[in-house]
Formats: sequence, structure tokens, C-alpha cells
Amino acid sequence: MATNLERTRATQTRILNAAFHSLVEEGYARTTTNAVMRRAELSRGALLHHYPTRERLLAASVEHVFERRLTEFRAAFSELDDVRATPSRAVQLLWRIVSGPAYYAWLELIVAARTEPGLLAEVCAVMERFQGLIDATFLELFPPGAVPVEDHLVSLAFGFATLNGLAVDRIYQSDETVAPVVARLEQLSALVLEGE
Repeated sequence: MATNLERTRATQTRILNAAFHSLVEEGYARTTTNAVMRRAELSRGALLHHYPTRERLLAASVEHVFERRLTEFRAAFSELDDVRATPSRAVQLLWRIVSGPAYYAWLELIVAARTEPGLLAEVCAVMERFQGLIDATFLELFPPGAVPVEDHLVSLAFGFATLNGLAVDRIYQSDETVAPVVARLEQLSALVLEGE
């Protein structure tokens, strides 16, 4: 028999999954508390008990999205025996993550946060925590050689910025158009890792 804490976590996960899928499929504007409530098949009272406002619900869904991305990130790199020997494969795995549903849910929230100060504050706080986890994971997987940690993390930021931009381009361009740029990033990553 499930404990109260287990039931609470299960309900919250159900709500956050519903919000995530709504963001991916319907976009930010249509991800209302009523839409999430229907999707999660919960009463309004149950939803409001856990997330009393839309802003709080979406802030929690941001956190949920980033936790999913970090799990995907770690799982992808656990598939590689030696990341340094296969930087091209590492970029391919990152591209698979960055161009997946979690990225597009995040993008919906980032764009909305630009004009909603309350949501922006929540997104910034979540992004700061997430970036810290990504940086720590990157340094664990790619320990810096002859370069300072700060320079090493700039390489990571450059890679993510490029892939994030390509994921946006992929909204209006074909995979075939974006693929050569991903391939060029693969080449650059090999040069950076070999240069250390």
C-alpha cells in the first residue's frame, strides 16, 4: 500500500507530465491550469492543492523538464566507453537530446518568460540550478587537461548555444539543412578535445 508521500509524489508527477506534454503539443498559450487538469484527469482541487497558480505550475514543469534533460544527458553519455575518443558521437548524443521534446517545452517557457517577469524569475532560478548540474556532469565526463576549467566550460556553453540555435532553426528548416552544421560542430569538438 502506498504511503501519503508516495501518493503525493505520484500525483505531482502526473500533473508535471501533463503540463510537459501540453507544452510540447499545445504550446505555452494553451497550457492552462484547466488544460493540465483535464490531461492529468484530476479535479481542480487536486491540481490547485499542489500548484495553486499557473505560474507555480509552469515553474515546476520547467524544473521537471530540466530534470528530464539531465537524466537524458547522463544516460546518453553512459552509452560511450570513452567520450574523449569519440567527440563526434558525443555531439550526436547531445543533438538528440537538444532537439527532442524536452527542449521544445523549455523553449515555450523561455519565450513566454521574456515578457512575464514572475515566470522569468522562476525560469532563471531553475536554469541556474540546471546549468550547475550540467557543468558538473561535463567536468566529470571531460576533465580539463591543459586548459583552465573556465575555458573548458566556455567550450561547453559554445556547444550548447550552437545546438540550441540549430534546434530553433529546425522548426522552420529541414533536418537535411541543419545536419551539415551539426557535422561541423562534431569536427570542432574533436579539435578542441584533441587540443587539450
